Amino acid sequence: MTRLGFTAGESTELGRLLATLLKNEHGVPGETDRRIGELIDAHRKIVL
Repeated sequence: MTRLGFTAGESTELGRLLATLLKNEHGVPGETDRRIGELIDAHRKIVL
């Protein structure tokens, strides 16, 4: 688990997705945006 509570796999995936967001500032693929939201929502449910 990372300090934020994500597993190593989730952390790696989030890093990859965030890198995609930074590279594609003007045209973020909907799938990338949706997947980041899913990971954060799933984490939020566990923490709460």
